[in-house]
Amino acid sequence: MISTITFDLWKTIFSEISYTNKRKTLLVKFLKERDLEISQEFLNKIYDDNFSFLIPNDRSKDYRHIHTRDTLIFLFSNLNIDICETDIVTLQEQFEVLALENPPSLKFGVVETLEVLHKDYSIGLISDTGITPGRIIKQIFDYYDILKYFEVLIFSDETSYRKPHPIAFRSALNVLNCLPQNAIHVGDLLGTDIKGAKDYGMFTIWVNNLDNQERSDITADYTIHQLPEVIKILKSLK
Repeated sequence: MISTITFDLWKTIFSEISYTNKRKTLLVKFLKERDLEISQEFLNKIYDDNFSFLIPNDRSKDYRHIHTRDTLIFLFSNLNIDICETDIVTLQEQFEVLALENPPSLKFGVVETLEVLHKDYSIGLISDTGITPGRIIKQIFDYYDILKYFEVLIFSDETSYRKPHPIAFRSALNVLNCLPQNAIHVGDLLGTDIKGAKDYGMFTIWVNNLDNQERSDITADYTIHQLPEVIKILKSLK
């Protein structure tokens, strides 16, 4: 019997939003204040090469989370620019708080779905984080008054591993005192959410967003297009 539900965050709870251009603007400002200038073309390349957190590369083997601080150090190393610890901390903070200044919107039916489900199920969040860390996401949850529905929130910047690594799912279920066979995970990415949860022995619900072009041999137990459909699925499993 299903007693626990875990949710992915981006494009499952939150609508997708990009802060890339604003972060690039912060980098340009930072460089200009130090009489350093680079072309927009080179800036785009160096930024995109360093901040593609979810694309496996030599710095993210074994699904290790790449922390923003380390990425900034690596970025400036590629630019052949010396940067002090104080500047790293300042720039990292500026990058991270952009999500508080312009929070991502909730996807359709999130509040209503959580309100119904929390009465009968334990609810957790399992989220990979890029530049926006878990501490910022918690504040956004509080802003939307949905933090109260979650008994545990697991973030890759805190575990140091990204999905589909089992530590994300194990950490959540350990806190919720739930066996994998009694839990179901809801997420939009087949290669991380669905694969990770299935490998750990959980049931899965794939959020098939209309813009989802992902190709995979991985198959979820259930497929939905809107979050409230989760309620109907869980009722059928009682």
